[in-house]
Amino acid sequence: MRTFLVVFLFSFFSLPSLAATPTPEQIAQFKSLSPGQQAAIAASQGVSLPGAGGVQEMPQPMVDTVQRVKLDPIDTVKKEVLRDQTAEVRAVQQTDFGGQSRYLKEPARQKMKLPVFGASLFAGNPTTFAPVNDIPIPTDYILGPGDQLKIQLFGNKSAEYQLVIDRNGSVALPEIGPVSLAGLSFSDAVSVLKKEIDKLGIGVSSSVTLGQLRSFRVFVMGESRNPGSYLVSGMATLTHALYVSGGISDIGSFRDIQLKRQGKLIASLDLYDLLISGNSKQDVRLQPGDTVFIPVRSRSVSISGEVKRPAIYELKSEKKVADLIDLAGGLTHEAMKQKAKLTRLNKDGFSVISDLNLTLKKDLNITLKDGDAISVSQGNQTFERYVSLSGQVYRDGLFAWSPKMTVLDLLPNIKAFKRQADLNYVLILRQMAPGEPMTVQTFSWQAIASGQASDLPLNSNDQVIVLSQQAGEARRSALNEVVSILREQSSLGEPPAIVTIKGGVKFAGTYPLQENTHLASFIESIGGLRLNVDRDYGLIKRKRPETGEAYFEQFKLDQAKRLVLQPEDLVLLFDHDKNDRSGIIEAELGDLYSQSRKGEPPLVAGVTGVVKFPGKFPINDRGRVADILLAAGGLTEKTLSTEAELFRYRIENGEKRVSDRLMFNPQLALQNNEQHNLLLQPYDEINLKPIAQWNETSVSVTVKGEVRYPGVYRINPGDTMQDLLKRVGGFTEWAEPKNVVFTRENLKQREAMEMQQMANDLEKNLLMGLKADAGLIKGDSQSILALGQSLISRLKSTPALGRLVVTLDRNDPVGYASTLNMELREGDVLYVPKRSYEVLVTGEVARAASLVYQPNMSVSEYLGRSGGATKRADNDSIYIVHGDGSVERFADGWFDSALSTTVLPGDTIVVPLDIERMNPLVSWTSISSILANFALTAATLNAIGVFN
Repeated sequence: MRTFLVVFLFSFFSLPSLAATPTPEQIAQFKSLSPGQQAAIAASQGVSLPGAGGVQEMPQPMVDTVQRVKLDPIDTVKKEVLRDQTAEVRAVQQTDFGGQSRYLKEPARQKMKLPVFGASLFAGNPTTFAPVNDIPIPTDYILGPGDQLKIQLFGNKSAEYQLVIDRNGSVALPEIGPVSLAGLSFSDAVSVLKKEIDKLGIGVSSSVTLGQLRSFRVFVMGESRNPGSYLVSGMATLTHALYVSGGISDIGSFRDIQLKRQGKLIASLDLYDLLISGNSKQDVRLQPGDTVFIPVRSRSVSISGEVKRPAIYELKSEKKVADLIDLAGGLTHEAMKQKAKLTRLNKDGFSVISDLNLTLKKDLNITLKDGDAISVSQGNQTFERYVSLSGQVYRDGLFAWSPKMTVLDLLPNIKAFKRQADLNYVLILRQMAPGEPMTVQTFSWQAIASGQASDLPLNSNDQVIVLSQQAGEARRSALNEVVSILREQSSLGEPPAIVTIKGGVKFAGTYPLQENTHLASFIESIGGLRLNVDRDYGLIKRKRPETGEAYFEQFKLDQAKRLVLQPEDLVLLFDHDKNDRSGIIEAELGDLYSQSRKGEPPLVAGVTGVVKFPGKFPINDRGRVADILLAAGGLTEKTLSTEAELFRYRIENGEKRVSDRLMFNPQLALQNNEQHNLLLQPYDEINLKPIAQWNETSVSVTVKGEVRYPGVYRINPGDTMQDLLKRVGGFTEWAEPKNVVFTRENLKQREAMEMQQMANDLEKNLLMGLKADAGLIKGDSQSILALGQSLISRLKSTPALGRLVVTLDRNDPVGYASTLNMELREGDVLYVPKRSYEVLVTGEVARAASLVYQPNMSVSEYLGRSGGATKRADNDSIYIVHGDGSVERFADGWFDSALSTTVLPGDTIVVPLDIERMNPLVSWTSISSILANFALTAATLNAIGVFN
């Protein structure tokens, strides 16, 4: 119950903006409480009850009664403007005509729909219109039922009352009684109340203010966008009613908005006074039951172009053209007063256009008629007597021109330029007279400033452009702007005066071209050649004036001084050290292929074989073999200069294509020997042969160890081991020739591939044996798995050696002779070890060890000194790897004699693992043996000292 009362009082005494009217049940329940409980609850909410200097009665809640009516989803004002989708009208649509847009710079068009002046005042779609309850109340405000008065007593008696004028027009003043106030102005009501309060006794003073204002209903009729009845605040005026109803319709009047009260005209509002002058004197306050009436617009005219507020205007007292210009805010500073137009419908319904001179009084005094349209043209904005400067300068822009002005007057010293300015190639863009094409002149400021060239006079309207000396976006952008102008003004038969240069120069690109410009001077003006340019071969791609077909001309740079450039020339220069020549040229050959036809094949020939730049190259009807050889970079050191082939294709009997082979001497062709410098034809193919036995790479072998002159030796094809031993000076006194190690690169690669394949096979075999349903693995599967993984790991990590077994032991005459006659290959390595005095025992023995060699000691004795073989050893597969790389099987059976096996210094005795008994890994035996051979070969090399 207590909680309910707190909630009740909170809602009851809350702020007016949040208040809700209590129900009769809530009021009755509150009154049923004792006075003490009522006072305690009221005090907890910060209010006072009657009898304790409190509130006499509950204030009526004041709601924001002035509410904006929701407009149509598509504003009709926007509908007007959107009928013409020009950029100017769209700009006007977004403009508040209190400060007009400057986008409407052209005369009014026939289909253009100008906005109605003042329509933007009601544009947009706000959800509410702010009430006027918190502004000072004027003393002439007329009170009525619903207005709230706040009375505060102080002095001998203190109290505060919030009294609402009831429907009878009275307020109940405590201890005094009802006081009639309706119909009185606020100042008169204050006087009446103070007189009544004075009756309470001497020493009681009072303060009377207005609280919440009443709301009442008014009518908005006529040409409103949303006519109807609206609830407005007590301080609402005519403009408030217009906002509430959504504004004035397309045909409504802005000049004669009428306020009617009980059928009588009370006031009339001209919105133009408010919009143009800010005069709100006619915006009177409304009273209950008032009617705001918007009549139909009477006369309207339009004005567009160079006025400050182009729009459609409604005329009232305005009659003349001058009056309309005043309504539009006057003319802009760009207006051409002598060139205005008046469009008017005549009596036959046709539009008649008349010229107006707004500097003449007679034209300004022309009487306007309904529907007239005036357009004011823009003045000529073309500058005269100026020079434009742009680019890499510190002060760019427009400069005044004088008749004797020169380049040095505009750019007097080096301080005018930025650091990256190109002083040797400056552009002047010039137009001699209106309607004539633009021309471009170039000059070197550096040459003029140093006195090497004459100063150039400047014409009015010249545009001087200073380029950047860096081949970046700034330079390209400035050039592209000039080139675009030249291209746009070109026409059929008059190609643009431009030239493009690619490769071989400091600043490649497209440039304007002056008449009678030679290639040499042009290259020098744009920065010059690069150091590595090919001076013997260049191309110019041109178009024939009469047909527009493309063709190529070949030149040398020493001819550049005599070569005059033509419009739309494409100059191709090439570098010696770049191999993209054929690709650049082939990209330009498309025109030759596309314009070819039957009987007129494309003038293209090819070069293959031993040349620097093989590929397809353009030729002309005078082209010869020497020309295309220069195009391909000429002969190289590897090229056979005495003989080459030319394949020529022809159609035989119109049925098939056959080729003829012509032989020529390329060296003589380059010397202009007519017999060999053959005339080229389309589709010719030249093949240049290499010099016999030319090897592009230098073949070398390496010799290490105990020779007199170890090192890397260059060899010729056919050199043998005997030749190499002579060059290294033979063996030293500590050498052991019979244990030499010889490795070859191709063997190393083959061994690596075999070992990788073995590792893959072993891994597959292991996975198959581990299948649960295979039934292949018996016994300790984990041990077998570990063994298999160990073998795979060792096999993958074992390096390939590529050893070839050779012998340089004179005691083996057959092997010795074969080794001496063996031809050497690139990458061969010969290692001659020192004399060895130990024997290595490894594999499945108790302890692998290196033992001192003792003559006549058997294999069994060496094994015994290493602790003997283990249980896992394969005693039937013991091997001896000799120092020269050969392998000998140790036989100790009934029919074999152990004495037949001789152990020598540097030998390795290996006892392999017995894998055959571990079914199903029988196939591992061969792999294990090969792996052992690789590993033991490495061990042998270690034993004889190769890795020491």
